[in-house]
Amino acid sequence: MSRLGRLLRLQYSSPLCTVQMFDGETPVAELSRQQGRYLFRYLEIFKRKGLTPFPGLPDVDEVYESAELFPYFEERIPDTRVPAIRNWISRKGLPVDDKLTLLTELGRTVATDSYEIRLKAD
Repeated sequence: MSRLGRLLRLQYSSPLCTVQMFDGETPVAELSRQQGRYLFRYLEIFKRKGLTPFPGLPDVDEVYESAELFPYFEERIPDTRVPAIRNWISRKGLPVDDKLTLLTELGRTVATDSYEIRLKAD
């Protein structure tokens, strides 16, 4: 495979995607996927507002990195094996293996906290 082909394959298989967690209309944290890894960080406003850190992500000054989606976010995505969820994903044309897309579509809001997840605007 040519160098260009490898670069295009890397870009296609590891697209940069960033979502933000909002407290009301204010973005307070970011979650991104880069080259197959998830990165999470609290924004400065999160600290200034004195908000409580998310479960499993206790240090507001840390940049967290993981090969797997952090459990706090994973729990927001409904079980994609449920036929009704799978049908909805299929009708929307969403990739079932793209957890950040599923997070913004299916886990945008939950009853257990007041944060809203949105795709970061460029």
